[in-house]
Amino acid sequence: MAITFRKRIGGWTLMTQNLKPQLPNLPDLAAQHADLEKTIADAQALVNEQEDLRGKLRKTIQQRQALEKQGEDLRQRISANLQSKLGFADAGLMAYGVVPKKKRVRSKKTVGQPAQPNTPTTSPASPTPPVASPAGTATK
Repeated sequence: MAITFRKRIGGWTLMTQNLKPQLPNLPDLAAQHADLEKTIADAQALVNEQEDLRGKLRKTIQQRQALEKQGEDLRQRISANLQSKLGFADAGLMAYGVVPKKKRVRSKKTVGQPAQPNTPTTSPASPTPPVASPAGTATK
């Protein structure tokens, strides 16, 4: 398991606080104790700066997303306006980054044949044969 930076700082702080009353008995650790206290202060300053930057990043992301939404809305409005002026299938729309609508190609019907709905072409010539009942007698 990785130790987070805050936990490391907490461990350093615990050590310096507990070592401070013992420094008169351990004078050779006084210089290292002072260095560790300075390191803790520098680390806390960096943690605070990191939090400030994180907050600024969130604010910047929100501003960018708002501008992105506004820009896309304006692009769609201009695109619709250009399509209404030039036509939806006009190739000139490509100069503005708007993809023209493709013209629909329909198959031509042959003359003399009306369009038939999608129904089966076979029709029963005779009524369906009677179905046998479970008792063996035919029903209609």
